[in-house]
Amino acid sequence: MSSIETISLQISNNGLTPNIERITRDYTRLTHEFGVPDKEAIKVIVTDICKENNITPKKVKPEAQITPTSKLINTKPNDWITFEGKVISVSDNPSKTVTQMGIIADDSAAIKYIIFSKSELPPLEKESWYKIESAVVDEFRGQKNIKIHKGTTITKTESDTSVMPKLCEIGSIEPGITSVQGKITQLWEPFSDKIHQTGLIADESGIIKFVSWKSSNQIPLELHKVYTLYFTNADSWNGKISLNISDALVIENDDVTLDVMNGEKTISGCIVHIQSGSGLIKRCPVEGCNRPLTRQNFCNIHELQPKYKYDLRLRAILDDGHTAHNVLIQCELCEKLFDMTLDKAIDIAESQPLGMSEIEVIITPKIIGQYFTISGRSFEDMFIANSIENTPLDTTKLVTIINSFGVDA
Repeated sequence: MSSIETISLQISNNGLTPNIERITRDYTRLTHEFGVPDKEAIKVIVTDICKENNITPKKVKPEAQITPTSKLINTKPNDWITFEGKVISVSDNPSKTVTQMGIIADDSAAIKYIIFSKSELPPLEKESWYKIESAVVDEFRGQKNIKIHKGTTITKTESDTSVMPKLCEIGSIEPGITSVQGKITQLWEPFSDKIHQTGLIADESGIIKFVSWKSSNQIPLELHKVYTLYFTNADSWNGKISLNISDALVIENDDVTLDVMNGEKTISGCIVHIQSGSGLIKRCPVEGCNRPLTRQNFCNIHELQPKYKYDLRLRAILDDGHTAHNVLIQCELCEKLFDMTLDKAIDIAESQPLGMSEIEVIITPKIIGQYFTISGRSFEDMFIANSIENTPLDTTKLVTIINSFGVDA
């Protein structure tokens, strides 16, 4: 156990919460700047902190290093804890400094754990129970995790305690390991060849994005079906929470019906610009990629792709008078909007000198300057359309707006 860990443990044994930053600062100053011996520095810091809190320091005995068994649900950042738990899942190591990462649970909660390589401790076995003594609770992006270090003792145990967690409403999810039940309301084409599946899952209280990675071999979820996701990782990034279900226990609920929040909204306005990559495009045929290709049939990930596949889409800007919306209209709606099937668009492109550019020439006058009402969902900075209807301009309203500015119509 390092000197910082020893000080923190003694502070905890005196009923106080260790301030790791303050302890590290004081220890560095005493030992590096003033040359105080290690053991004396530990004693000085513990004594000073206890005096500040009007506490007489306890004498440290060997048995004091064994802390009472904790429940995971009661842990707080900077706590030194001893607990018993079951290893739910293990993950790929993100770096050479880490021996293992995973999820461990008791009958109160589940939490991420990290075993550092410097600890020289062996990895834990999935589905096994362990007693873990003197681990440290840390926090990253609002999510608690347990750090297993050189001073931690790990003992394999036996238990028949249930670790099946309570379900959380999607609208109440906070960062951490959680379990939810919801309906798959939308599936998206993966934007990375490392992603297995991504989309939206919803219940009565809310809607949230989910993702699974190919390395996990997670089962694919089906649109409009209800699933229970146990021990999924709710991660926060830029203030938005999403679910990583790669290591989750996924149960399909054929007998469950949910009335869910669909997150759909409607916008109306004028299409003022058609963005590049609209009309007839080519996509990468590599499984799980589906990226648009350049005109030279080049994929940014998989390079030259002579056996491409075609798609029809519109990327445009719709101005509602207050906000300019980036709108994505996918193939089925484009066929209706352009009065042109995908096969017809391919025939035109292959028979005209302009090739695929001919499609953009055809669709531009049907779109630019026209008014539409679009229903769909916002995803990051894109509004993805589920339906679109041409909305004739109400000239009466236009005259009223013009007159309000004192201009003769």
